Amino acid sequence: MQLHRCAGARAGVLLAVLLTALATAAPAGAHPGRVTVRVEGAKRTLLPATVVTTRERAVVKDGVAAHGCLGFSPAGALELATRGAWTVKYTDGLGYFITGIKGERHDGGSQFWSLWVNGRQSSEGICGGEVEGGDSVLLYVDRADNLQ
Repeated sequence: MQLHRCAGARAGVLLAVLLTALATAAPAGAHPGRVTVRVEGAKRTLLPATVVTTRERAVVKDGVAAHGCLGFSPAGALELATRGAWTVKYTDGLGYFITGIKGERHDGGSQFWSLWVNGRQSSEGICGGEVEGGDSVLLYVDRADNLQ
């Protein structure tokens, strides 16, 4: 009986690892690209335009592999450009919500980090979509009263 439990537990772990890998695997046709990333803080530029080459490796900011973002997403580009110097909160349904970049924190309230890709505000969030060679990613501090 104990042998069956052990085998079942191993199968469960293997299935969880496989599902996580599938959830964070790059979509067909995804490939590395040179992407420009810039971050504007509330009072100064935190990261001048920086060119990075995206890669397939998933970005996991909260330690939970199932929450990971594709390496070809804006999150992957931000991770490379800042060398990991950004923080998040995770919420079901919304995913990662950026709380800080390079030491500057804005985690809701009246100010938040706004994401723009190729001059357009992103509706997919930091993990959504795929950036490709030649794309630009901009994050800047926006105010809730600007949304009205």
